[in-house]
Amino acid sequence: MSPSNYMEINTQGVGYLSISDKNEPFRKWINFDKSFNRTEQGTDINIAGVYEIPELNKKLIVAILDSFLYAIYKQTLSIDVNGIIISKKSLGTIMRRYEDDIDQTTNEIHNLLVNKNTFVYQKNVVDKTNSDVEIRIILEDDSSRKISMIRNPWMKITNMDRFPRLYQFSGMIIIKGRELNELLRKAENPQHNDWEPDRIDNNIQLKNRIIETLSSMHKIVRELLDELYQEDLDEYLDIFGAEDYIEMIDTTGNKKIQGKVKEPVKKIGVREKKINSDGKKIINFDEDETVIELDGDYEVLGDAEPDPKRQKSKNKHDFIIQRIKKNGKKVKLEKSKLKLISLKKEEGINRLIIYLDYEINVNLQVLLLDEQSSVIKNMIQIQALKINGEITDKFIDDFIFDVTLKKGMNFIDVKLNLIGYVSIGVDIFET
Repeated sequence: MSPSNYMEINTQGVGYLSISDKNEPFRKWINFDKSFNRTEQGTDINIAGVYEIPELNKKLIVAILDSFLYAIYKQTLSIDVNGIIISKKSLGTIMRRYEDDIDQTTNEIHNLLVNKNTFVYQKNVVDKTNSDVEIRIILEDDSSRKISMIRNPWMKITNMDRFPRLYQFSGMIIIKGRELNELLRKAENPQHNDWEPDRIDNNIQLKNRIIETLSSMHKIVRELLDELYQEDLDEYLDIFGAEDYIEMIDTTGNKKIQGKVKEPVKKIGVREKKINSDGKKIINFDEDETVIELDGDYEVLGDAEPDPKRQKSKNKHDFIIQRIKKNGKKVKLEKSKLKLISLKKEEGINRLIIYLDYEINVNLQVLLLDEQSSVIKNMIQIQALKINGEITDKFIDDFIFDVTLKKGMNFIDVKLNLIGYVSIGVDIFET
């Protein structure tokens, strides 16, 4: 009868093979496998009662790569699986051979180690003097969006996840610090595939410290992703002349200037106010000038006299909007798939990031929103536009027309006539 036919399996505690009741070791080598002769000191693990497993070699190799790839890469481990040598020298060939069988994060670990485009950081977690973790990140579509966690002696334990869907990346954390390794090992489960602080119920202080440490590493990765998703400024110099950039999500925690990408409202209205005599408080948006309220200050843009060119543009704009809203189906997106970043508030340069699950050809209308997320009409004019790295002139006033948004991350960079931190939304219509 094969093992699979048994309905019940009886087990007992760990047994010891020794030469006395005191568990003294054998002084001579005991040969359980006549096909293997040991020539030097070491540890053998013999598993009794193993029955034939289909593709055993492949399953062993896949398990080894999923757990010990970094150790093999660092040349602290090499393994012989029935004549198949897994070492740093053969690692590339082995990875290509089994890439469809191993976990996606294992392929990503190898890529993170050999790809020259990998961002590499040395960070401090518990050791304030020396860096105790190395973090590697690559930004790429169709990635796992997970961070592989590897501890000394270079065994993968688990994955760090729960990052915003907006970020497409793969990454790994190599825990190098002795103190950090010892701390996390205390929360490691017997399967060596997770850290479980709840296992430490008898020491609340230690439990809380481990929870805080894991949270701190997650925060460090999140901050690095936020930085990496800011555009490399050199790409903007030719277009907008930008010299620096400021995140809409302020690292100081000032929530007044946090990104305010809002879902478009169904009802549109115009807010009417007047500017008072002391010039410090805004109470009006005049027809021929643009005034934006910014924490008690304001900026006035535009000409004192009506611009005939703008009126002509406005007529064309209104015609396009009417046609699009009549014929185009509105695309609805979750808030989590939209993000606004201010790249240079003094120049009115903003980035709208849109994440899509499919490719689509669309028209877009950029909306200015007040603090209640109501649309302020006829205020925005786009002055320059770049979509996914390509400069385009497919815009008129606040309208972007006939563009293709790809599956995954899309970057829409606009220079507006409005300066400072502003709340921006977007209406999207299928063409």
